Amino acid sequence: MSIFSLDIAYLLGYNIAILGERAFIKSRRPQRGRDSMAMDYSRLQDILKTNGTTIYKLNAEKVIGSATRQKLLGQVSGGIDSRTIEALCKRLNCQPGDFMTYVPDDP
Repeated sequence: MSIFSLDIAYLLGYNIAILGERAFIKSRRPQRGRDSMAMDYSRLQDILKTNGTTIYKLNAEKVIGSATRQKLLGQVSGGIDSRTIEALCKRLNCQPGDFMTYVPDDP
């Protein structure tokens, strides 16, 4: 793979791994406004503490899946399904705005 090809792949949003003299395209990088939403879930920890539970317990209770758990912890980018938000609100007795905050893009 040429340096030109790597530059184009990087500009198109791909992660590139270089091993010795070889380069591999690993995966697509998440881009704000495209693959991920500008939402902050940091207040969820307070609500979980108030309810005496953890995000891992919610996962074990099948309230959320492992992919959603990773998104809420900020380990993976992406949006959360409205049915999952509804299940969280029902289980934690709260409103979406109690644990979700919109973070606008920088101008």
